[in-house]
Amino acid sequence: PGEPFSGPFVLTRRTPGLKMVLEPNETWTGPEPLLDRIEVQYVTSLRTLTELLAADRLEAASLPSAVNLGQRLDERGIEYSTALGTEVVYLDPASADLTRRERAWIQRTIDLEHLEEGLIRDDGRVAEPRGLGARPQKPDETVRLTVPAGDELLAVLAQNLQVQLGPDDPVVEIAVAEPAVVYGGGEGDPGGVKLIRGFGEPGPGTIPMFEVATFVAFRPDVVGVEANPTLEGPLWNAESWGLAR
Repeated sequence: PGEPFSGPFVLTRRTPGLKMVLEPNETWTGPEPLLDRIEVQYVTSLRTLTELLAADRLEAASLPSAVNLGQRLDERGIEYSTALGTEVVYLDPASADLTRRERAWIQRTIDLEHLEEGLIRDDGRVAEPRGLGARPQKPDETVRLTVPAGDELLAVLAQNLQVQLGPDDPVVEIAVAEPAVVYGGGEGDPGGVKLIRGFGEPGPGTIPMFEVATFVAFRPDVVGVEANPTLEGPLWNAESWGLAR
């Protein structure tokens, strides 16, 4: 709050990890925003988000892609927009004690086409493969697979990876932690191979799995909200948002 902004809104209040308040930027020279204020709240799970939308407790929500999410929103009478662009689900082994050959084995063993057919379906596609330049070697010890809590798709993917990588003997153990810890590290981070989401090209050494659709859901009286396939996120056209009433 108080820092200069070049967009149509400025950050006027922030509660770390919980909420941000945006208000029109007086120095903005473009079209005047239609809303006096936008409150951005963090919600811990997809289920909670959809319940808040259905109960008219939220006007709009940025939803992580999940199995049959479009069908589930239709059943609740929730309108939504979707776009397939830069959001990627990938494995990040940076915190795991794995050799390049062991990382190559994990990449080679995962059947992405099977996972796409059963879980991703029309809401994504297999990401471009990335060569690790090593001959695959199965890990000698159990691999910890860390997943952020509340992300339904990643939780189901983790269970399927556990089966694919160890059909006869266990190779993977699953650890679940708060999203802020999984993505930001620090105290309480279980480490291991992280199954996470990101926007744009994942960093070197990672294993891209799927490019997935971005969802934005909204109440019928909210106009102008639509998903954006780029890095700008759900607020990319916030100056055009309005309330029909």
